[in-house]
Amino acid sequence: MRYLTLCWLAACLLIPLTSHACEHLQAKVDRYTQLKRAGGSAKQMNRWQAQRKTYSERYRECLRGQPVMHRATGTASRERSKPDTQKLRNVESDHPVVQKLLATCNFWINSYNRQPSPENKTYRDTACRALDDAQRDPPDLAHNTQRQRSLQECIKPDNLLDDDVRDCMAGKREPDWQ
Repeated sequence: MRYLTLCWLAACLLIPLTSHACEHLQAKVDRYTQLKRAGGSAKQMNRWQAQRKTYSERYRECLRGQPVMHRATGTASRERSKPDTQKLRNVESDHPVVQKLLATCNFWINSYNRQPSPENKTYRDTACRALDDAQRDPPDLAHNTQRQRSLQECIKPDNLLDDDVRDCMAGKREPDWQ
């Protein structure tokens, strides 16, 4: 009889704790829902959606009275995959655009080799693809021959800055107000 009384007392004490824990999880779900509705960057929205989903699953499991189980995700492979490191690139071209693209590609190769991450891999692949495209078909520099001017050459009287001054600095317009 004493054992049953203790069990009943323990159950009475645990029920409010369990419902409080469930309410806490529901509050977290509501918080992430509000954050998503308020808007944010794509990275924030994805993180908030993942957190909301996690807390929502935990809340449902809490209400069912089942212990919270966390699922392992990833590949079934026992071996850890090695990052696909690359060697720095060299090019024969003296073209200034190709040289800049080479510097950018090598920068991202170094970044990915030092710290492999999906973002660094994407940046590396994009920069090196741009370099490969520029080597196959070097960009024509003739279309960008407009003379760019300094602010001093283009500024209007009384130090006025407007769209005409910006166009003058870009070489699209002559400074006819001087």
